[in-house]
Amino acid sequence: MPKTPQNNFNYKVRIINRDWPELLGWLIDYIGPLLHCSPIIFWHGKGWHMNTGSNHNADDIEYYVDVSFTNKDDAIWFALRWK
Repeated sequence: MPKTPQNNFNYKVRIINRDWPELLGWLIDYIGPLLHCSPIIFWHGKGWHMNTGSNHNADDIEYYVDVSFTNKDDAIWFALRWK
């Protein structure tokens, strides 16, 4: 079965407690242009997809940004830069 744009983002990086605007700017500048989005829910660019979320614990809330990539090298580069 050929891969479709919805299922070829095989390389995922989770960034904890970072502001998403800074990450979004970097993705657009270094990986690929923004193609479409629904702000605060998801952003989709050429070669990457980003969404935000949170984990709620008894005493704390952990915010995260998940970024998935079509290219493994881009995922590694992003992780080295932001983790």
